[in-house]
Amino acid sequence: MGIVEEFLDLKAGTDADLLAMQVGDFYEFFAEDAREVAEVLDLQVSEKSAHGSSYPMAGVPVDDLTPYLAALVERGYRVAIADQSEDGGDIERDIERVATPGTFVDSTGADARYLAAIVRDDDWGLAFVDVTTGQFHVTDADSETAAVTELHRFSPEEVLPGPDLRGDDDFLGAIRERADATLTLHEANAFAPGKAAHSVREQFGDGALESLG
Repeated sequence: MGIVEEFLDLKAGTDADLLAMQVGDFYEFFAEDAREVAEVLDLQVSEKSAHGSSYPMAGVPVDDLTPYLAALVERGYRVAIADQSEDGGDIERDIERVATPGTFVDSTGADARYLAAIVRDDDWGLAFVDVTTGQFHVTDADSETAAVTELHRFSPEEVLPGPDLRGDDDFLGAIRERADATLTLHEANAFAPGKAAHSVREQFGDGALESLG
């Protein structure tokens, strides 16, 4: 499989907006990703030929990836990163992480960077985690106005609306206007109570749920 085909295959397997794939000493972007990144980051676009076709290509040095990622996530992009490894002389590339506005950590920055999740049942439930420190907060609100105000108070970089809010265009619009955050929609099973309880116990121990109420 050629480099471009490998890139397109990896890109098809992720829901990220962009893919940065390591090729030697560079992280490369191909096809539409190359055009998008070049326009946003003012990079030079070249051409890569593969099986009789020509594809746009743009790249950044491996050691310089972090500031370019920061520039992309600050604009709301979710970027998958495929790192290169060698196994018995064979080169392998796999997506190891996805940088999003709520999860990307720039070690040169000292400010809190919150990722938020919000669900609606009888009341509104909100959770915030500062990905730079691991500190998290949980709270509830008794109205939509109070929930949006709480989001505005923490000013998260990214908000994950629960499945019951995905189709509420008015509320999602209010988040965009008041919180100025990227919205990322996940499938309903990402918010399953059993899955969340398992994750909390696995991370903090069996007694963690009782301390959270």
